[in-house]
Order: sequence, then structure tokens, then C-alpha cells
Amino acid sequence: MPVDRLRPAGLGIDRFLNEGRILTTVLGNAVATVFIAKWEGEFDLERAKAVLDGKDVGPVPDPDVPALAAMTTDDSEAAPAVAGH
Repeated sequence: MPVDRLRPAGLGIDRFLNEGRILTTVLGNAVATVFIAKWEGEFDLERAKAVLDGKDVGPVPDPDVPALAAMTTDDSEAAPAVAGH
């Protein structure tokens, strides 16, 4: 049997197997993300359940970003106005 006749069948199988590879990669990345988050103590199980139930939980508050009120300056710290500008 010529090789040219086998190539189309082989490509069809590869396309099918590629779907399995993609699924394995996506599931592996999801499991690894949860595993690392649990390991570092950052995984919020209640929030995850709420998201999976389709509830709107809003954005995750970032403890490294100061509150908006702390970012504003009062008048005493404001830069002096330059005359003539």
C-alpha cells in the first residue's frame, strides 16, 4: 500500500488524539493551579464553591493594594501652585 494513501487516515487520527492532548493539558493546568493555591494557603474553598454555583462574587480584594482613601492626599501635602501657570 502506498504511503500517500495512509497519510490522510493518519492525519484524521492525529486530529482526534490532539483533542485528548488539549483536554489533558487544560485539566492538568487546572489541577496544578488548585494544588499550588492550597499549598500556599491562598485557596478559598467557599469562594470557589460560590463561583462554581454561578454566583457573582466580585473581584478578589488585593491586600497589597492600599485602599482608595489612603491613596488620596490632603491639602497640606499637595504641591504648591506655580504662579503664572
